[in-house]
Amino acid sequence: MNISLISEQARWEDFINAHAVTTFMQSWAWGEFEEHAGHRVFRWFVYDESNEPIAACQAFLIRAKKGTFLYIPHGPICAKNLIAADAWHTASYRLPAGDINLIKVILEQLHRVFFDTAKEYGCHFIRLNSSLPQSGAISHILTHLGYREAPLYLTSENAAVVDISLDTADVMAQMRKTTRYLIRKAQKDGITVSVDTTGETLDQFLSMYKATVMREKFVGFTSSYLKKEFEAFHKYNNVVIINAYHRASIEACAMIIFNNQTAFYHQGASNHPKVPASYILQWYAMQEAKKRDCRYYNFWGTYIPNRTPRSWKGLTLFKAGFGTSEWKYLPTMDYPLHFAYHLTKAFELVLRLKRGV
Repeated sequence: MNISLISEQARWEDFINAHAVTTFMQSWAWGEFEEHAGHRVFRWFVYDESNEPIAACQAFLIRAKKGTFLYIPHGPICAKNLIAADAWHTASYRLPAGDINLIKVILEQLHRVFFDTAKEYGCHFIRLNSSLPQSGAISHILTHLGYREAPLYLTSENAAVVDISLDTADVMAQMRKTTRYLIRKAQKDGITVSVDTTGETLDQFLSMYKATVMREKFVGFTSSYLKKEFEAFHKYNNVVIINAYHRASIEACAMIIFNNQTAFYHQGASNHPKVPASYILQWYAMQEAKKRDCRYYNFWGTYIPNRTPRSWKGLTLFKAGFGTSEWKYLPTMDYPLHFAYHLTKAFELVLRLKRGV
């Protein structure tokens, strides 16, 4: 088994499109987005004995006020024959011993290049925010390598996911009774939904998002960040903005990102209207995902005790109403490289308290 950097976009996308179900953050488009933000991008393939890629991993060099670090969001992506979808959401699922051994070799190989790259660029630590399934065996491998649980995550450590490969009626049937009622009520109330593939309503989305951040008092993304995120995926026709209107007034909107297998509800905003606009918006987003032959609709993160803000409980309840399964990822893990990491850790522990974790 060997590992090397890759710069061929087509080969990268072929592998990621075939094997990534949990994330879009290992996509080429996300790498371009990070690159435009000023972060150096690294992409590696891990090859088996037949010189076929068995895993892919994209990482970014982040220089921030809290320290310089090598960041791996939702990587690595392993070949799908190694990890069945059940591994993320079936509590009793156990990865076969042979697969665990292969995953161990993959992680050891990747750690060597993480370490060498991080040292070369003067990083204070490595942050692995992986979307590998929550597994005692995988956690043990990383702990043995020297990783420890991070004070904070930078992207979701779990996800609420709906299998939309079922018939439309069956997708609806698995929802909570109240959710089905509110979708139908929205239709009766005359709420209309549009799917914007061009970005014509992007400014409208940004304005509502800013208002939502102010009303709900959470730390949101800047308009510049969200605009660049949309542009990165719009380049490949992998993003839409979905808007819900009532009497010509927009009441809710969402940015939905796609890969070959999954649609992701990554950003959303609303006016908290009396009419159930957000419910029918999500239903239309699922229909759009089905049109694109996606198997899963991923609502992104939900509340995790002692990891996410307590204010997430209400949003989690909303997502669960659509009949979601909880997909559990590994906790975010850090590999310290410099004494300055302890300052970063102290800063992030204080930040946890401020965020209401």
